[in-house]
This record gives sequence, structure tokens and C-alpha cells, in this order.
Amino acid sequence: MTKDINTPKNELLIALLFFLPQMNYFLVEILAAFSLRNFTMLVYLFLGVIGIFSYSRVMKFRIAAFSTAFLLVSLAFSYLINPATATYMFYGSFWSSGFVILLTVYFPIFLRMSEKIDYDELFKALFILAKITLIGALGVFVIIQFILKKKTSDYMSFAYMSLNSVFFCLFPSKRSTRFSKVLGIAGCIMLLIGGCRGAFLTVSVYIVLLIMMHLFSDGEGSAFNKFKWIFLTVAGLFSLPYILEKIGVFLTKAGISSRALSFVEQFISGSASGWLERDGRNGIWELAIKKLNLFGYGLFGDRTVLYEPLNPMVYAHNWILEMLLSYGVIIGTALVFVLIFCLVKALMVAKSSNNKVIIMLAFGAFSIIMIKHFISASFIISIDFWFYLGFIMNTNKYAEDLTAKKENDAETVTVDGN
Repeated sequence: MTKDINTPKNELLIALLFFLPQMNYFLVEILAAFSLRNFTMLVYLFLGVIGIFSYSRVMKFRIAAFSTAFLLVSLAFSYLINPATATYMFYGSFWSSGFVILLTVYFPIFLRMSEKIDYDELFKALFILAKITLIGALGVFVIIQFILKKKTSDYMSFAYMSLNSVFFCLFPSKRSTRFSKVLGIAGCIMLLIGGCRGAFLTVSVYIVLLIMMHLFSDGEGSAFNKFKWIFLTVAGLFSLPYILEKIGVFLTKAGISSRALSFVEQFISGSASGWLERDGRNGIWELAIKKLNLFGYGLFGDRTVLYEPLNPMVYAHNWILEMLLSYGVIIGTALVFVLIFCLVKALMVAKSSNNKVIIMLAFGAFSIIMIKHFISASFIISIDFWFYLGFIMNTNKYAEDLTAKKENDAETVTVDGN
């Protein structure tokens, strides 16, 4: 039950499951702008084949078998206690419904991370696909916003589909180039101009974590790096109001309004305290708390009790409340506690591993789960939630191996030095 499976190119398949849905989103956006047909069905058919195959590859792992059983029981239990959830499980076309995509794409990426992972190989594949995805996102954004003078079909989805690409391009690794760094910065500007506040806040927290990593690094030349990052941070903060003002003037002349930029400007001026109220988040959260019960409403159950019944656009906008509404106060609280505990442990394992890729993914996991999914998105049908959940599981499962590698490397350096 615990024997590792040698799966060639597992890291590549994980990267494809993670980034192809995001790449397809931007392809659909640009094709729709020119009233052309898309290839979504073929893309998800390809992903579905990989996803279904994943089940047979990882069922020998105890954690994969248990997780699959738990999810299937959860879906069955959801329908039995609250048949209305079926409306949301199979909303729209059957093959593109949340139920099918969850079982064939999103959950399999979590399962594939049951295996031992070569994080250098994983980052290599993710980094390449991230650059392609971000180039596509930037191209689509410029064409739609500035050339066609149109709006993206859903600015929130557009922003959130860009987040992870920005994460990987901003991360300072040995694979980073000036081009990838410029891409990452351009992605941040895109999120500021045409994105949503939640996405910009998420990437801001991620950047702060990267800065802290440099400030508290124990590596060689760390004193210089600390000074450099402190200087850049202070200079950036002092120049931020001026930069935002210039960007705002440019956007106004171009006839473009930016929700993210307006929020940042309000935050700097101290008048952004009520943005959650204006967006209706507080109302949703207050109603969600009132609707909590012992046994929950099943997966997708929050859609059936928040505001208008059977309105697919209304969900908890908070993964903790969504978990509590789905599984009830008792089981839901236990699941929330376990996930947060495992996230904290993963951060500690990442720090102990001294592997920058693992540290970067840990920062991404924190930013996505505790920022993005704390104020928006639904964890059930979010590809990045399942990816980072799989990362957390993997680092906890192989914690000893990941930290032992650091110790072995240190011993090797010592021996070579002698």
C-alpha cells in the first residue's frame, strides 16, 4: 500500500492537468472575440483521458484510495440529503458540468501528487507552460481591451486564470530570465488594470512572501540581498502613489475603469474599509453563517441555500464557510482544522527542505487557499485549489525525504570542503 510507483513523466502530466484548462480559457476568450468556434471539448477530452488513467495509477496508495472513496461518498451523500445539489453538479452541458470536470480533471491532479515528485522536473514543466499561458493571457487582454475595445466575458475568471502563471514567472529561480521576469511584471499590471481586487490582493501577498524569503535567507550573499530587497521595497512603497496616479490617468484617457486600481487607491487613502460590504461579501457570509447546521447540505449545497435558490452565481465566496455548509459544523470544522494544520506543516517542511521550488509552491498554496479562496471562488471546482491541496499532501507525506535531502547535501558539502 505504501510502495512508490515509478511513473515516467508524472510531473509533465501534473503540469498539463494544471495549466491546460487555464490555457484553454484564454484560447476560448480570443476565439469568442472573433465569433469563432473553440476546441474546449477536445481539450477536456484529452485531459479526461489523463485524469481517468490517473485513478488506476495511484489507487495502490492508501491516501489516494481513501481520498477517492471520501469524495465519491460525499457526492452520493450530497444527493441523498439535498437532491437540489444535482442541479449544480450537472449545470449546463453534462460533459462540461462541475461533477464531470471535478472527477476527470480537478481531483485527478490531486491524486497524481500522491506519488513521490521530482520538484525540479515539476517546476520545469510548470514554468514552461506558465510562460505560454501568460503570453496568451497578455495577448488576449491587449487585443480585447485595447484593439477591439471590448470587455472580457468574465473579468474575475480572467484574472484568476492568470494568477498562477504570474506566480511562476515572478519566482526568482535558476530558470528565470529577463523575459520571464518582464512577463511576470506585465501580468501584475494586467491584474491591476483589468483584473479583480481579489486576484490583485492574492498576487500582492505572494510578492510580500517572496520579499520575506529574500530578507530572511541564510544563503551566501544574503546581506547584500537583504539590503537590495529592503531598498527596492521601500522605494516601491514610496513611489507607488505616483505610479498609480499615472496609470489611472492613462486608463481614464483610454476610457478604461479598473476595479483593482480603484481599490488600491482607496486602500492607500484609507477609504477601502467597506469594499467587502459594497461587493456583498458580508451579506453572503452572514447568511452562510445563519444557514449552518450539524450535517450540512452536501457538496454544491451552498448554492441551494444562499440568496436565490438554484442561482448558480451565488456561492459562499469563502472556502471555510463552503466546507462548513457542505459537510456540516462537526465534520466541516474537523476538515478545516486538518487542512490548515497540513498547510502550516507544509510551510515548515518547505522551509526545512531549503528547496526554493518547494518554498515557492508553499507560498502559492498559502496565497491561493488563504487569500483567493478566502474571499472568492469555490474550492470544489477550482483547479488551483486541488493542485495546491495535492502539493500540501505530497510534502507532508514525503516530509522526511524532502528534509533528509537537505541534510545529505549539507554533509556532502562538508566532506568536499574537507
